[in-house]
Amino acid sequence: MRQFLLFIAMGFLTVNPVISQSCPCIHTFTNLQTAVEDNYAGFADKVTPKTKSIYDKLVTDLRKKASEVNTDKACYTLLKNYVAFYKDGHLQLSDLPQNSEANIQYQTLPENIETLVSKPQQTPSVQGIYKTDNYTLAVVPYTKRKNVYAAVTVQSSNTNWKKGMIKMLLTPQKNGYYSVEYFAADFQKYSTTGYLSGNVLEIAEFGIFEKIQPKQTNATPVDQYVSVFPSADNSITFIDSSAALLTLNNFSFGYQAALDSLLLFHKAGLEQRKNWIIDVRNNGGGSTSTYQCLLPYLFTNPIQQYGSLYRLSSGHVANFQNLLINASSLPNNVQQAVEEFVKNGTERPNQWFEKKGKIVQFDSVKNHPKKIAILTSKTTASSAEIFLMDAKQSKKVTIVGSYSAGVVDYGDGTNFSLGCSQLSILIPTRKSEYLSFQSFDNMGIRPDVLCDSKDALQVALQKLK
Repeated sequence: MRQFLLFIAMGFLTVNPVISQSCPCIHTFTNLQTAVEDNYAGFADKVTPKTKSIYDKLVTDLRKKASEVNTDKACYTLLKNYVAFYKDGHLQLSDLPQNSEANIQYQTLPENIETLVSKPQQTPSVQGIYKTDNYTLAVVPYTKRKNVYAAVTVQSSNTNWKKGMIKMLLTPQKNGYYSVEYFAADFQKYSTTGYLSGNVLEIAEFGIFEKIQPKQTNATPVDQYVSVFPSADNSITFIDSSAALLTLNNFSFGYQAALDSLLLFHKAGLEQRKNWIIDVRNNGGGSTSTYQCLLPYLFTNPIQQYGSLYRLSSGHVANFQNLLINASSLPNNVQQAVEEFVKNGTERPNQWFEKKGKIVQFDSVKNHPKKIAILTSKTTASSAEIFLMDAKQSKKVTIVGSYSAGVVDYGDGTNFSLGCSQLSILIPTRKSEYLSFQSFDNMGIRPDVLCDSKDALQVALQKLK
């Protein structure tokens, strides 16, 4: 059940987030605090004797502010600050209402915006004026948060988008990548990733924005730019007679059968190639069951798969009981996992249930592939990180790229309503057994060969020669 229930919980228990102005913020905050303290599998690991005074002060300060704020946005920011204390990518507060112009912020631009962004840039910078078919945007420092940039609308063919509206917020990460809050044409908010390459700003799932000012030396023609965010979910291509490239962008539960079929279809070609490259740079995770078909090819010696501890809170048990009642077509193995959680939670309420780890081994080591390079980036997350943990134990495998996302220590969440606000919080039920001696939270898994993730494929090809 490692990282298994998260897919199910998110798929069936998520509520549509709507916030009501008539709901007191202090009421919502109290519900949030109680839900996390009573149900979060990582609470005792995060609020320790060393951090308790910091936590108590944060709660006191936020409760005071919650009793004073009178806008939805201010309350939501306050709730996000509480969640941020835990630094856990699987502890997720639902978004504010979708498809609402009320979500959009404004930032005033000077009339001579061109001069503001036209200064020579000594080093690559995201600041500048960008153009697409429908928008002209000025990317400038965001006035409300340090080290964040706002893409402010200058012109738009969409009449709903007015000058001064913030189209997206970009927070720099490493090696040219940005975490992005993007607002679509209908004002719906999305969280995604961006990448800056000279005069090209690519936003995953939303396309390319070309920097038109200041002019870039050695600018890349947009029609020649190669995306760093592949659109295909999972695919296999043969680079040459000795190397195969497996691009695996999705380990969601529904992709298990498809990946099994893909490997079977290409079985002859794969087993003729001595070198494999497995690209999980854009894999945000899903279910560990999806990639099990790869393990026989990676295997050289027994693979230790760590177990987990599940917090059998009454809230989690109730959520999974509802899932069994309301979900009519759960796969058998998913249903069995949920039933096991409910059974243990009913028999031993508010205790911990240990799902022991196991050793995976096969009868023989496959002759091909002889070497495997696995490509990683900061967007390699969740069950894709568990895949890295399994793969690192193989003598065939070299991991190439940048650190992974670091959101693997806790997971398998269920959703909790925050009361009259109708916001919800996804709270992990599970903590990893390996936390007794190591942690990847907010650090990620270190590759064997550390390099810029965008260069990982070329680096891997050199290593495999």
